[in-house]
Amino acid sequence: MAERRSTRPAGARGLRSARSERGGADRAQSARSRRPGDHPYEAGLEPGPANYAPLTPLAFLQRSATVYGTKPAVIHGEHVYTYAEFAARCRRLASALVRRGIGEGDTVAIVAPNVPAMLEAHYGVPLAGAVLNA
Repeated sequence: MAERRSTRPAGARGLRSARSERGGADRAQSARSRRPGDHPYEAGLEPGPANYAPLTPLAFLQRSATVYGTKPAVIHGEHVYTYAEFAARCRRLASALVRRGIGEGDTVAIVAPNVPAMLEAHYGVPLAGAVLNA
């Protein structure tokens, strides 16, 4: 009976053994919890505004409108909204909800297709302080 030889280069391991040796789940968790200063290049560098800016979805919306204001953010058929226009539409939705008494502690349910209004709801409802149930 002929001996079966591996076609892998010397030192190569299978995916399963590599994952088990490196602890795939542990490594993924470690990457998610990594903060500035954990990397050797960042040793002694505390998180600050110059190197670390945590963004909530609402802060991300405002930052995108400021940084990329004239760039296309939403394209749907013939409609193109810039980041500034999209953020303004989200703020208008939030204002309309607040005028109707929707605010902190309220839940807004929306059933809609994948259209700009649904995307606006994902930002406008939290801007009003409410929770979106989509």
